[in-house]
Amino acid sequence: MDEPDLGQNFGHDLFFLRRAGDKAQKEHLGEGGHLQFGDRGFSQHPRIKGFPAGRRDGVDLFVAPFVHPFLKDHQPFGEQVLHRHLQAAVTGAVERRDALLEGPVQLIQRQGLNYRFPSDSADRPFHVASIGKVFTAVLVRRLAERGVLCVTDPVLRYFSRPDLDRLFVYRGVDYAEQVTLEHLLSHTSGIADYFEGRTADGRAFLDQVLSRPQVRWTPRQLIDFTRDHQAAVGVPGQVFNYSDTGYVLLGLIIERATGRSFARNLAEEIFEPLEMRDSYLMFHAEPGRAPGQAIETIWFNEVEISRFESLSCDWAGGGIISTPADLLKFSRALRGGQLIPSAALAAMDACQRRFRPGIYYGSGMMEIRFAEFFFLLGRLPRLKGHIGILATHLFYDPSRAAHIVMNFGSNTRMVASFQALIEIAAILQRLG
Repeated sequence: MDEPDLGQNFGHDLFFLRRAGDKAQKEHLGEGGHLQFGDRGFSQHPRIKGFPAGRRDGVDLFVAPFVHPFLKDHQPFGEQVLHRHLQAAVTGAVERRDALLEGPVQLIQRQGLNYRFPSDSADRPFHVASIGKVFTAVLVRRLAERGVLCVTDPVLRYFSRPDLDRLFVYRGVDYAEQVTLEHLLSHTSGIADYFEGRTADGRAFLDQVLSRPQVRWTPRQLIDFTRDHQAAVGVPGQVFNYSDTGYVLLGLIIERATGRSFARNLAEEIFEPLEMRDSYLMFHAEPGRAPGQAIETIWFNEVEISRFESLSCDWAGGGIISTPADLLKFSRALRGGQLIPSAALAAMDACQRRFRPGIYYGSGMMEIRFAEFFFLLGRLPRLKGHIGILATHLFYDPSRAAHIVMNFGSNTRMVASFQALIEIAAILQRLG
């Protein structure tokens, strides 16, 4: 469901900076590559510093992030300046690229820093999209710790053969018996993806979401779409294929193993214990604090869809409504050992499979490796978490115990959201 085309949509601007007292001389090295770094900061602020990227021919080489300048060497961030820079990280991308986006939201928390933009954004409910996969994976791990299920269980333990008919047939061989829960968690089962995967007749599922807004999708219908219109893409354990269909199966497994609905599992296992009163599974529950509250606008291919019934197409793969404040509670609890043991979290975090350049996948968890976006970003830390197709982000910086939540609210704003993420990571690195 989440396939940002990072490699094709970026350019980059590089500068050599020579230090001469308080002045910096620049030499523009041209454009191209992977990232869009503007020179507005240089033209407006002659005494600035990007983050260091090494030396060449005796000259300091820096990367100048788009929009805002960094401060002079070794000058500490004051609180007001820091907040201004963090605000620029998100608003700059929007000012340059977005006409429809009404309110990108940014929340960053670490020791000594609790930043929100806008200031009243912490309790704004929004569709988290595939960030919800982290919740599904956590549910599976929690149930596994109690012996309710096991990640090595065969999927057929929870389904009849007709339930899985044609879902795992690859080149004439049915591999359903080999598929485990871990294969589904890590997107290595070989099953197709109803949301963005290829179809036999060329008719994309997303076209139906936009053209039939009144349709209320059920989990069974989502699986049947894959069964009737798609084919498996590989042998279990031998292929990585990001699949919302696989996560719908996980949601059904959770229901069958517990005898409770997926929505109740989310509420009883996560939302209620963590007092996430503004979080719920859309179309299946209501928030505890303000039932009926409108969610933030959702733009998909420049169409506003926040009131579409067809948003029900996201279920266990990402159908949660939450707020920045609630997602922060979840992230802190997850990283603090309140939800699953450290060994289970380490299994989720073991990101060995390449999803996209710079984005790797584990077991319901993503890892950002900035160096693959552009080699000069190699000093930035690897972040753990997940993105959603609506340019939603939930990430954790283990090196600085920092939590990052963002919502840009549109599938066409993915690049802008990653530009902001790069800026934020650079600022947090500067803080040390």
